[in-house]
Formats: sequence, C-alpha cells, structure tokens
Amino acid sequence: MPWTLGRSSPAPDSPTAVVERIPVDRPGALAGDVAGTFTSALCLVHCLAVPALASSGAHFFHHPLVSGGFVVAAGAAVWAASRSGPGWMKGLLWSCWTVFAVAIWLEHHHPLASAVGMMASLGLVGGHLLNLRGRQRGRACSGQPSHGTCGPDQGA
Repeated sequence: MPWTLGRSSPAPDSPTAVVERIPVDRPGALAGDVAGTFTSALCLVHCLAVPALASSGAHFFHHPLVSGGFVVAAGAAVWAASRSGPGWMKGLLWSCWTVFAVAIWLEHHHPLASAVGMMASLGLVGGHLLNLRGRQRGRACSGQPSHGTCGPDQGA
C-alpha cells in the first residue's frame, strides 16, 4: 500500500481547510524496479551465455557464488519494489523470486532446474516492467508519484 501525505488546501467558500490524500511511493521502490529489471535481464543473459563460456574455458562464470549473487540481488530488488504497490504485484514478484531461488539452488541436481530458473527470471523482468508501467501511469494521472491507472475522467 502506498504512503499518503496530507495536503491542506482552503476551500473557496469555507474558512476551514480540506485535507486530500496524495499517494506517494515508498523510497527506493522505483529504484527497486529498475534494478530488478536490469538484474533479472542480466541473469537471463548469464544463463544463456554460460554454456558457450564454459565450453571456451571460462568456468568461473558458472560458479555458485555468481548464481547466489543473482539470487541476493534479485531478492533485494523485489523487496525494494514490493514495499508499495498492489498486492497482486507483490505476490507475482515474490512468487517469481521464490521459484527463481529454488531453481538456482537445485540447478546442479535437476536437469530442468536451469530452464525453470530462466523462466522465473523472465517472470521477474516482466513483473518489474509491469510495476514500472503502473508507477508511470499513476504519475501521469495524478501528477504525483503514485500507483494506479487513469480512469476515463482522470485524463492522460
């Protein structure tokens, strides 16, 4: 749920102030989506390039610490991005991250885990892009950093 700030504006016919609620993203949520998109896309490129790199002798790219670094970075980005926003988006991001983390953990033990990890990484890229789109649409509608979509009467 996004934060809200109270802003008072005087009503034209009344001496009392009217307080309106302005939704505001939590700090770092936008950066979390940008970092999550970049990290997940980089992980996808890494997963696709590792077989070629390993065959050329660059085995350090397939080290478990590299994969673990992607899991930690993706988790931090999902945490930052999911601190505000709709509940379904939080569920999508955390579900993709959980599948991704388990697939990376099982990568050396099950032949399909690598493919599942790539699909979860693709899901993270899509989830972060959807979240970014929702944030941009919310800002375009209200002029403020917010979530949501423009209704027919809200313009933009």
